[in-house]
Amino acid sequence: MEKFILYITTSGEMSGGLLNHIEAIPYIDSIDIYDFTGEELKNYDVFLIGTDVDQRMLLEKKNYLDEFLSRKKTIVFCGALAYPFLDEIGQFVKMNYIDFSDYEINPAIKHPIWEGVEPKDMMYRKGVAGFYSRGYNPPPQNVKIINTLGRSKHPIDYEYITKDGGRVLVHCGNNLWLFINDKTTASKMGTNLLQYLKDKRWVKKLLW
Repeated sequence: MEKFILYITTSGEMSGGLLNHIEAIPYIDSIDIYDFTGEELKNYDVFLIGTDVDQRMLLEKKNYLDEFLSRKKTIVFCGALAYPFLDEIGQFVKMNYIDFSDYEINPAIKHPIWEGVEPKDMMYRKGVAGFYSRGYNPPPQNVKIINTLGRSKHPIDYEYITKDGGRVLVHCGNNLWLFINDKTTASKMGTNLLQYLKDKRWVKKLLW
């Protein structure tokens, strides 16, 4: 079975068991950020970028990411953008919190990745509120906003098509796949993400 996803990792990163998950093993390869040259992207359709990756190193390889998206490939980025390795989103803005309502997750639209996932299971993890997101990366125009946060309703999950036709999915918080072994509905995000990427890849093969 062809592996079409490349997951870039950093030593000690919280992968949440994604790389060893039975549904992910047939589709995902991984590489450490400090071994990554950029040339590897030529062999994949999806690039997973997690929360703990060294963004300065990614910025040095930005030309490879741009070329990857120009070929209508997909990047999934989870985290707080500190260095502009993605052109169209802004630097992370930390939000101010007054009470628990500021941590509440508001679904803006239905999306396959969050199908069957209860917002409270994203908001709380191991009894701690705010684990899902505590700020946002300002999105570009013409973006599909999926979830917003708190009373301010800043976008924390969104998806957009780049000017060159690539697809970027952004989650402004901990890795979506970190929850994959949880005993709540939040565990569905990891497997739903994998299925979504598989489905989108099949559609692309039909269209292009």
